[in-house]
Amino acid sequence: MEALISLNELDELQRLNAARLIITSLPKYYQIFGIDSELMVSTVSKIIGVKGTEIERGIVLTSNHKVVGILTNLNGKFLKRSWLIGIQMISKLLPGNEAKLFKNHVKKYDANIGEIPQDSVYISRIAVIKECRSIGIGEKLIQACIKQEEKYNKDINCLSLHVDINNKRAVKFYLKNGFSIYSSNESYYTMLFNY
Repeated sequence: MEALISLNELDELQRLNAARLIITSLPKYYQIFGIDSELMVSTVSKIIGVKGTEIERGIVLTSNHKVVGILTNLNGKFLKRSWLIGIQMISKLLPGNEAKLFKNHVKKYDANIGEIPQDSVYISRIAVIKECRSIGIGEKLIQACIKQEEKYNKDINCLSLHVDINNKRAVKFYLKNGFSIYSSNESYYTMLFNY
């Protein structure tokens, strides 16, 4: 049985599983040599749904209470600020040496991903567990996001996101689901979906 759940409705086990999915969706950012993966999972789970972070809002799709997909989003005009807040929060939650490793790591992270329209809802990630890919979960998450944003952000009618140019599967998925390429640089496409 499938269910769509907002981030603030997750129980503790679902939060941990959502954090694992967040981390595996962006390994070059979260998987850091010298930091125990379960420590990072626990840390990220504590900022899921926290106001001001890039994982402040979103939707989780569960199947038989198991997290199988997640979409996180925020108002596009707060994108840069939310990354900084998230970095600060994770750094404060990690113990001393791990916090230093994380801070040094994110300094190297390629944050030059391109501008997005300020009047858009920015999708910071869509992730689906491997065994459930290509069965419509990503589409369900996008539709649930649109429905949620139509209710809360009546002035915004555009989704935006960044995708690695080399992630051909993701680019194909977004194009198939109505997104178009808005701009690009050497590493990322900025894609938009008007609803």
